Amino acid sequence: MTAKLADKLARGGVWFGIEGETPAEAIRDAVAALRLGAGIDKAALAKATIEREALMSTGIGDGLAIPHPRTPFAGDERDELVALCYLRKPVPWGALDGRDVHAVFLVLSSGTRTHLPILARLGHLAKDRAFRALIEKRSGKDEILAFIRAAEAEWGGKNAEPGGA
Repeated sequence: MTAKLADKLARGGVWFGIEGETPAEAIRDAVAALRLGAGIDKAALAKATIEREALMSTGIGDGLAIPHPRTPFAGDERDELVALCYLRKPVPWGALDGRDVHAVFLVLSSGTRTHLPILARLGHLAKDRAFRALIEKRSGKDEILAFIRAAEAEWGGKNAEPGGA
């Protein structure tokens, strides 16, 4: 059973003032800020995430990016996390809309069974004007979590995907 996105964000946290002039620098600083399990090598995680970013930008538009490594880094679902990282200043990220990125959702998953639903849920939220407004004003963890929990309740529970079913 896939844990809720809100639970993963509660685990990963919300971080402010992430430094970087490039996506690679911002990813390195974001990974350095995270509180990770003892078995996770931060340098290897940053390297894998930067390598994935080099394949294709994770900038999804509207100033948001969802960087993630191609391979699993969490041992199992209990270790999965999503961290919202507000960048100190916008970074050119190569997003299709051309906008610089001001916030990233760093995703750490245990495999494709959970990784793809996390990306889908974040993508769905990113389309929501009210959610984007929360990110634009750099809302804190409690406000972001409350919004995501309400959205997940609307989606119909733990395993429901956005938009129905």
